[in-house]
Amino acid sequence: MMKIILNKIILISAMFIFILVALSQAKAQTNDSYLSEYHNRYSAYLNESNDWSEEYKILVDKKMRELFLLNWKEDRWDIVKRYPIGLSKTAGILKETRKINSNYAYLIVDVTGHYSSVVDGQFNPTNNAIKGNNIVTVDVNKREIFLYQFTSGKWSKTEKLYRPKDKIVLGNNIVWFLNGRFIILQNKDLEPKKKRNDYRTPEGRYYVANINPASSWGLDTSTFGKIPSLLLSYPGLDNAAQAVEEGVIDHNSYEAVAQSVSNSGVPPQGTQLGGYIMIHGGGAYDWTAGCIALDNGDLKELLMYVKPHTPVEII
Repeated sequence: MMKIILNKIILISAMFIFILVALSQAKAQTNDSYLSEYHNRYSAYLNESNDWSEEYKILVDKKMRELFLLNWKEDRWDIVKRYPIGLSKTAGILKETRKINSNYAYLIVDVTGHYSSVVDGQFNPTNNAIKGNNIVTVDVNKREIFLYQFTSGKWSKTEKLYRPKDKIVLGNNIVWFLNGRFIILQNKDLEPKKKRNDYRTPEGRYYVANINPASSWGLDTSTFGKIPSLLLSYPGLDNAAQAVEEGVIDHNSYEAVAQSVSNSGVPPQGTQLGGYIMIHGGGAYDWTAGCIALDNGDLKELLMYVKPHTPVEII
């Protein structure tokens, strides 16, 4: 009798261990899947050559509001970490819903790509009366988020499993779940910078041209001192060439930019193209005049890997 009981205990223990391992593997696969999605999305940039022979590189995705720290590994770039960022005050509108008060909730996104409401409770996929074309559901306890899309007269659940902080692209808008709320980023003006005072962030390949040791934007909470900022090499050669073609700057200004870039220096900052595009602290939301803003703690961490001439690519 004791032998039978012992065998049952062993069997139950084995099943329990199997379930724990399976859940752990499922979670790992989900995380690996999401990281894999990033590698797929940015594969063209990760497979670029290391022309600068630098250990680290920065990739900025304006639409997703994310900055990636990349590390060179033998023959390709690898994503080390990603940070949320903010752009100019004209780039977009960030909204958040009320606090979710139940274990289940869903966000209704209407046909224009704007959210219309958030509802407590489980979503019923057979409810075709909801006016919208996207539903984002959340199971708070399980930390599971799914996207439903209205196609062919019915709601269809997409296969991808999202976690809190994972960003869901809905056209020109981005949705994610954080701290018990849905966050909705409505992108407005993501056009690249072309002239002074256009409140836009440039696009292209740049480098850290200078490091300001005591920026006016950002505070080190551990020392209550100022945090450094990174001046980027804008305007670049491509920016200057296009500006000459469009009559924004003259040939002399182009030559001045070309000479500075060829020496890996600071390009002229006073041309009609504008300048002083920096990566600085102060908060990862859209409030700048065209710079890239990080939370102070994230910038402090990023500064440990960055030095003058670190490549920066903005897309």
